[in-house]
Amino acid sequence: MAARRALSGAIESVLIPLVMVKDHIPFPLMDFFSTMFRKVLSVAYPYNEITINEYRGQYMQRDELYTAAEAYLSSACSSRARKLKAELGKDSDMPVLTIDDDEEVTDTFKGTRVWWYTRKRPAASFSSITFYPKNEDSKYYRLSFHKRRRKLIEDEYLKHILQEGRGATMHKRQQRLFTNNPSSHY
Repeated sequence: MAARRALSGAIESVLIPLVMVKDHIPFPLMDFFSTMFRKVLSVAYPYNEITINEYRGQYMQRDELYTAAEAYLSSACSSRARKLKAELGKDSDMPVLTIDDDEEVTDTFKGTRVWWYTRKRPAASFSSITFYPKNEDSKYYRLSFHKRRRKLIEDEYLKHILQEGRGATMHKRQQRLFTNNPSSHY
């Protein structure tokens, strides 16, 4: 308990003066300190992160890896999630459960534990004239894993997510029967 108080006192003694003088420090110096802090933190922090955005490119095309990850997580990891959201699928009577925003789910692949986080970036508050307005929050998944397992994640796990997600999407897709009936009354 005493160690916790000492640690919190040390953190407060650094952060309070920093907040007070932050506006008076020149930007290049603040940028230098933040870069150095990130470098020191990267040595001490043993995890890597991969961000999978919902939309890619300037034309706001939905990313296939995001869709596959969403399908994979809703089928394989939704039982371990605490917050879920239910949506009614197109032409379906059964709700589809997906992981809600700001939720963390763990997955294990070949003995390696990975963490999935769902997040939202708020939409830009300024208005601009464009043919493709971006008026909603953009969602993304953040995949976190130990840096020793980077090769496994890049080479095998992401391919596994893509294959399993496509399989889950195909499994949930409703089969439709088309006939050559020329009448408009089905």
